[in-house]
Amino acid sequence: MNKAFLLYLFAVLLGCSSAQASLLFTIEDAYIEESQISDPKQVETFDDWTTGTFNGTITAEFGEYEVLNGVPQIKAANVYGGAGGEGNYLFVSPQQNTQVLLTFNDPVGYFGFWWSAGDAGNKLQVETFKTTYEFTTADVFQGDALTMNHYGNTNFSGGNGGEPYGFLNLYATSDEYKIKSIKFYGSNFESDNHTVAGALQNPTGTVIVTVSEPAHLGALALALLPLVHARRTRMTNTIRA
Repeated sequence: MNKAFLLYLFAVLLGCSSAQASLLFTIEDAYIEESQISDPKQVETFDDWTTGTFNGTITAEFGEYEVLNGVPQIKAANVYGGAGGEGNYLFVSPQQNTQVLLTFNDPVGYFGFWWSAGDAGNKLQVETFKTTYEFTTADVFQGDALTMNHYGNTNFSGGNGGEPYGFLNLYATSDEYKIKSIKFYGSNFESDNHTVAGALQNPTGTVIVTVSEPAHLGALALALLPLVHARRTRMTNTIRA
C-alpha cells in the first residue's frame, strides 16, 4: 500500500477527531421565559397574530414564517404554551405533516425561544452556511442543567408536569456557522418569544449541547478504507500469480 496515502488517511482522521464546535445550545434557569442576551435583539411574541390556523407566508421583523405543509396554528396561552401565561404562541401539530420554516432576512449569530411542553416528537432543523442539523427534544433537553423545576408549566400551577419547559439559546460559534433558517415540525411543537441577533453573542445560561463540526472528510476517509484493502488484495494476488 502507498505509504503517502496511508499518512494522508491518518491526517484526515486526526483532523476529524479534533473537530471544533459549530453551534452551542444553552438553557436558562427554570422560570426564565425570555432571552437574556444584550440588545440589540428582535423578538416575535405572536401576540399580534390572529389566533387560529394560518397558511402561506407571514412576514416578521427579522424574516418570514412559511408554511411548508399542514395546518399550523396560533393559540392563546394555555398550559402547553404562551410565555408568561399570556398572549399567543406558535403551535405545530402533527396534522398533515405540518412544517413551518423560519427563514431569516440575513443569517443570524443567535436564535432563542421558549420551548414549552417538549413533546417527544418535536423536531427542529437548523440550516447554517455550512451544513444542516436535525434535533429532537431528547437531543436538546438533557444534562444536569435540566432540573425538576423545568418540568411543568409554572404559569399554570405546574400543569403538564411530565414535559420540559425552558428558554433555549442557540449560538453560532463563528460567521461560517451563522443560522440561515429554522424549521419547526414533528408532533405538538409549542414555542414562543422567538428572539434573534445578527451578531455572534457571548452565551448566557448553561451549555447543554455542543454541536461539533461535521466530519465529512473523516467519513470519506473511512469510506475509502475498503477500497484500499481491495487494492492491496489485488496487488497481493498479482504477485502470487
